[in-house]
Amino acid sequence: MTTPCSAVVSAAVRRASTFSGTVFTIACLLALLSAVPAAAATYERGAVVRVAQIYVSPDTSSAKLAEMDRGREIIVLETSREWAHVEANLTEERTVTGWVLDKGVVRASTPNGDKILFGEAVDSEDQASRRHGRNGAAQDAMRLYYWVAD
Repeated sequence: MTTPCSAVVSAAVRRASTFSGTVFTIACLLALLSAVPAAAATYERGAVVRVAQIYVSPDTSSAKLAEMDRGREIIVLETSREWAHVEANLTEERTVTGWVLDKGVVRASTPNGDKILFGEAVDSEDQASRRHGRNGAAQDAMRLYYWVAD
């Protein structure tokens, strides 16, 4: 049979080990959570100002996944020479990951990117107002104006 003094000591040891385990768990969770925003910050948002083909690999002879309209949102995952690996929102329901030529991609870091987007939006609006203007130009203008306001 244990004495009351040894019972108190063993209970204190159990509480201390439980407390240190809890502190260790919390420290691990905080370290994990602080690493997540750092990894997510490396991606850059942008938009395309011309119709772009999305390819499986960074090569024009590779299979085409989709065609992206002007003003569509993209997230640039990485770049390789004149190619950008992107995640593109084609519609509200459809997101595709693939490679696009870096021409026509305007990112937040693009010098005078807001002026480029605004100019393309005005051009799309002008084409939409013409009698036989380009199909979808009004929607393109709307998406491009959205990026200027953002």
